[in-house]
Amino acid sequence: MEFELKPVDKKPIKENRKNVILKEELNYKKNLSLQEKIKYSDLLIKQFYNKLNGNVYIAFSGGIDSTVLLDLVRKNYPNILAVRVVEPSYKELNMFVNSIDNVDKLNPKRNFKYIINKYGYPIISKEISCYVDRYRNTKSEDVKKFRLTGIRKDGTKAKVGFISKKWRFLVDAPFKISDRCCNFIKKYPFKNFEKKNNLKPFIGTKSVDSNNRLRNYLKYGCNIFDKEKEKSRPLSFWREIDIWNYVRSNKLNYCSLYDMGEKNLGCIFCMFGVHLESVPNRFQRMYHINKKVYNYAMNILDIKSVLDYIKIDYTPIQKLEKYFDIRKG
Repeated sequence: MEFELKPVDKKPIKENRKNVILKEELNYKKNLSLQEKIKYSDLLIKQFYNKLNGNVYIAFSGGIDSTVLLDLVRKNYPNILAVRVVEPSYKELNMFVNSIDNVDKLNPKRNFKYIINKYGYPIISKEISCYVDRYRNTKSEDVKKFRLTGIRKDGTKAKVGFISKKWRFLVDAPFKISDRCCNFIKKYPFKNFEKKNNLKPFIGTKSVDSNNRLRNYLKYGCNIFDKEKEKSRPLSFWREIDIWNYVRSNKLNYCSLYDMGEKNLGCIFCMFGVHLESVPNRFQRMYHINKKVYNYAMNILDIKSVLDYIKIDYTPIQKLEKYFDIRKG
């Protein structure tokens, strides 16, 4: 199958009809074969590289998606710099990243402990944490009413932007809640790097990862060329099975944490989505991966109090191996 790309992706689309068309287009792309997806991603990578005159870099976390992204991009442009923000992580991830050539490392100006003490813990989702934070830190009764109920000042009801009934009890939590962690730990370091070096990123996100990423894809597409927003997301239409099939077929090395039961190698203290995880959840696995890190998270960062409040079990499981999702072979 042959693919053809337009010179640039569309600008943000507001019309509902066009969103429907983009959803149909995304569903079509998601059902392409792996080889077809590789070809299409390859075109996106070349388009972005040429449009930016080679002033690009690879946002590399060491996770499986960015590992595949790194391989795809460097097959075309072997000397492109990869950049990692050093967020709270396990030694296994650091060792894997250190095994990759030409990777710059950025250190956030603020650590996780400082951020949660000053702004609050990231729990449930970015949206819920944001809404709770905004509710608690506004003096406007109209804003409070909206964040709690979705009722606007004119009396109309919004569909999004407010705390769902299930999580309204969080406004009374005995600890701070905020979505600002990612800004300090990842977003700001990358933005400062881009501004200083005049480079724009390849990013290994997929639209199936979250509703927020799906909405963002439907708004912007894979390659974004709007001024100050330039970025390429050539894996947007890939699925997790595509990622692992690519890893196997190309015999790529990847972080050993995936063979220890991990599925996401982001900040290890983040609590976004933990309520959706089955046993063993990320903190139950943490105990077996690194007991010192587990004790630090529970007792120094006091994550146990937060998990208790939202009724998430963090009790270590003695025989964890039976739960492992081994991906080798």
